[in-house]
Amino acid sequence: MAGSVTVNDAQFQQLLASLETLKPSGGVHWETVIPVFLSALLAMCVGIALEHYRGRRERLKATRKKASDELTAINIATVAMATNIELLVHFTFQNIIPHFEDSHNAYEAGQKTPNLNDDIRLFVGSVQQRYPHIMMTAPELNILEHDFLVHLPFAVAETPELLQKGAWFVHLSRVLRRHLHDRNRQVEEAARDALKGMRFNEIMSAIQIQDSIGVAECVATLQSLEQAQAIAQILERVGRTYKDAGTAKTLIPPPALGEAITRLRMIAGPFIAAMTGAPPPT
Repeated sequence: MAGSVTVNDAQFQQLLASLETLKPSGGVHWETVIPVFLSALLAMCVGIALEHYRGRRERLKATRKKASDELTAINIATVAMATNIELLVHFTFQNIIPHFEDSHNAYEAGQKTPNLNDDIRLFVGSVQQRYPHIMMTAPELNILEHDFLVHLPFAVAETPELLQKGAWFVHLSRVLRRHLHDRNRQVEEAARDALKGMRFNEIMSAIQIQDSIGVAECVATLQSLEQAQAIAQILERVGRTYKDAGTAKTLIPPPALGEAITRLRMIAGPFIAAMTGAPPPT
């Protein structure tokens, strides 16, 4: 029990021996008894004090180590979110937006093409040249999934929204990977068939699918970035409470993050508004 006092057998026996000399058995030599008694009492008090000090020091040491370990776990999670944000921003500009823009522009151009053989032939022959990113495949998206309930239960206990947002981020990142897989499969099928023997409406259907996948990728990327930012902010806030345990990591967003979110919102905003019934962004 914290704060309890214990006396070992040697100290107890010495104290009894001192008290035993006080019994009336003739003359009592107080000049001998009192120093012995005081010595035993002092030794006992010193032993108790040392044990109490040693126990308190061990408890403080354990508390500091626990706080240090927890802050380390928080910093690792913060670095993981920073890595994910940087990866998503890179994907946004290098892959997600170029594929969407070419797919969307190709679909709009196809819709404006007159229903004449020459015009259709000209459009079909120029699709891959004018809109090269429509055939762009996506590399593997290696998002770092962090299980906050397993690695940061203490932080979840203090900030339950961390678990909710962490679960949403994992879900959205998996949705995004599924969209990228669907796009790659569509591109591979189109490259294999090379549009041979396909009617114009079949070609437009294939382009429309790429356009729809491109929109879905933008929506999932935007929402993933927003969740990752929110998670990083929570982790920073929790980390700052560990003032005596070390230095909490601070998220330094990539310079292009703001532009990435702005462009994704311009693309995904109307579709998100249509799904939720909210007014489209202006």
